[in-house]
Amino acid sequence: MPLISIGLPVYNGENYLEQSLKSILNQTFEDFELIISDNASTDATQQICLDYAARDRRIRYYRQEKNLGCARNSNFVFEEARGRLFKWASHDDLHAPTFVERCVEALRQEPSAVLACPRAVLIDGAGREIIPVEKAGRYYWLDDSGQQYRIRPYDPPRRLNSPQPYQRFWDVLLKTHWITEIYGLMRADVLRKTSLHGGYLGTDKRIIAELSLLGPFVEIPEVLFYYRQHPAQWKRYRAQGPARDQYLSGENGTWCKIPRSQNLRGYLRAPMRTDLSAAQRCLCWLGVAAWLCRVRQWPGLLAETYYNLTAAAATPKVHREQPARTM
Repeated sequence: MPLISIGLPVYNGENYLEQSLKSILNQTFEDFELIISDNASTDATQQICLDYAARDRRIRYYRQEKNLGCARNSNFVFEEARGRLFKWASHDDLHAPTFVERCVEALRQEPSAVLACPRAVLIDGAGREIIPVEKAGRYYWLDDSGQQYRIRPYDPPRRLNSPQPYQRFWDVLLKTHWITEIYGLMRADVLRKTSLHGGYLGTDKRIIAELSLLGPFVEIPEVLFYYRQHPAQWKRYRAQGPARDQYLSGENGTWCKIPRSQNLRGYLRAPMRTDLSAAQRCLCWLGVAAWLCRVRQWPGLLAETYYNLTAAAATPKVHREQPARTM
C-alpha cells in the first residue's frame, strides 16, 4: 500500500492536464498512487490519461460513464484512496518537486496536525505569477487579452496552527478566501470524519472549516504550490443555468442553488460534528455570527431564502393515497 494517495478529478482538462501530471509524477517523494477520475470528458483528456497511465504504474485511471458533477467526482477519488495520507489535485495547478516531501516531513514532526500545506502563489494561463492590482479599494487582474477580472488579494496571516479550535475555525471563516489548503496533504482518517464535497459553491471552504476543528494545520514557509487562474476556469464557475448545473452536479443539474444557506448550515453543524466543549462550540458559533454579519452576506442570503420559499410554494403538492389497512 502506498503511503499517500493523490486524487485528481478532471473534466475536459486537456489544456493544462499534462503540465499538472508532470509536476505530480516528478515529485521527489515517490511512495504515492495517483487516482484520476475522468468525469466523462469530451476532449483529449482520456487519451492523455491513458498515455501517462501506460508509462507510470502509480496511476490508477477511471473514466465515468456519465458526468457525475464536480462534487461526486472529487469524492470518488477519495473513496478509492488506499494511503494513510491524501491530497486532492487539480488538472490546471502545478506543484514544486518537493511539495509532497516537505508536507510528509511536516506531518511527521507534528503528529497532532491534520493537514500540511505550503505557501502558494497565483499564476495565469502562461504560468506567470498574478499580482493583484488595486483600484479604488478593489483588486483586479488583467489576462493576456486585456480582459479585466475582479480578484481577491492574498490571504492575510492566519492562526491555523493555534491550539485553540475556535481560533482556527474563525480564521478559516473570516480570513480565508483562496482555500489552497484544500490541496494540502491531509490525514485520510481525519478527512473521513468530514462531510466531504457537496453540490454547491463554497463546499471546499466548509471542508477546511471542519478540518480546522479536528486539529491544527502546518504551513510550510516555502512557495511550493502554483494555483492557476485562467479565463476558462472563471467562465465555468460564473456560468449561469444548465452550464453551471452540469459542472457542479452532473447531467441531472441538481446542484444546490442556495450556496450561502448551505454554507451557513454547514458552518453551524461543524462544531457539533467534533468533540468540543460547550464553551468552544459557543465560541465557534460566535465566529459564524461574525461571518453572517458581514454586509455582503445578507443580500445574497435573503435572496436565497426568498427563492427557496417561492420555489417551495410553486411546487405542486402530490396527493398520495394512504394504503388500505389489512388485518
